Amino acid sequence: MTRSAVFVLAHPHIEEANAYLGLLAKALRAAGVRYEGWSWRALLRHPVDILHVHWPELAVGPRKTAAATVKLVEFLVLITVCRLRRIPVVWTVHNVGSHERWHPVLERVLYLVWTRSVAGVISLSESALQEAQRRYPRLQHIPSTVVGHGAYEPIVGDKQAARTDMGVDVDRRLLLHFGHLREYKGTVDLIDAVQGLDADAVVLVAGRVRPPELANVLSQAVHGQVDVRLELHQLSAEELRTRLLASDVVVLPYRRVWHSGSVLQALAARRPVITSDDPGMLELAHTVGQGWVRTVPTPLTPDSLRRALRSIERDPPTGVPNLAGQDWERIADRTVRLFEAVRARSSTS
Repeated sequence: MTRSAVFVLAHPHIEEANAYLGLLAKALRAAGVRYEGWSWRALLRHPVDILHVHWPELAVGPRKTAAATVKLVEFLVLITVCRLRRIPVVWTVHNVGSHERWHPVLERVLYLVWTRSVAGVISLSESALQEAQRRYPRLQHIPSTVVGHGAYEPIVGDKQAARTDMGVDVDRRLLLHFGHLREYKGTVDLIDAVQGLDADAVVLVAGRVRPPELANVLSQAVHGQVDVRLELHQLSAEELRTRLLASDVVVLPYRRVWHSGSVLQALAARRPVITSDDPGMLELAHTVGQGWVRTVPTPLTPDSLRRALRSIERDPPTGVPNLAGQDWERIADRTVRLFEAVRARSSTS
């Protein structure tokens, strides 16, 4: 069978996810895969080869228990229908569990059923694959591959113009923290840590807040002499581009994380990144090289932030980040090989 015959449905729907899934879909389609967002209509009416699931933890994502229970049941029904229709399920491991762990009992049920249903595993890093296989030993016995997180289009432009647009003097040091702002992102840790910096620093925290009440926590955390600016809304692509171009350093001090699209977006703008020393981030730092990613222990402290900034000042990154491992064509090729292996295994079982 040829690659063009592979029909894959992506969950969540491509239009409902972040930029990563849209770029992956584009690369897979260029490789000859029919890759579409999932729907019940497509699942039940067409000869689907594979259901490709990203972020199964979204099934227990709602804050309220009742809503999370309903969402979990819906997801388990989807997995059951795939099993009855003999549609193998592939898991791309972005995380090995939910970030917030709001519903530990529901989450245990989710992963008990989920990991027994998966027919193949794709990981964005070797360390995340190893952790997933350690937590869920059954995954050691099914096809798996490591593909890396794809790079974003280079972000180029004039820093001075971006600073003017934002009303930030070019002589001041601008630290940027951006993305979907959630508790595990370490945003409060950053706001506390920057109070140890010189008064000429500007810290911009930008992005949509979840849960909404975190906005009040962030506002109350701002104190001291350092200029901390909050833009607590979803950034448009142009707004994000301007802020990245205006920044000197991007600071993403996750409390725990395996992979980060925000780090790759910062590297697309050739901005050095300070982030947590989690295994996936250490792996990425080694891959991109030349000091583009500096890792610090979690939680971030004033001392660790100062040391990381001094390290960048003394030994700034050179050249451009090595993003060869984040090439979408390569990622698509490895992904398709995994799809084919899963389909072949499913057809003989």
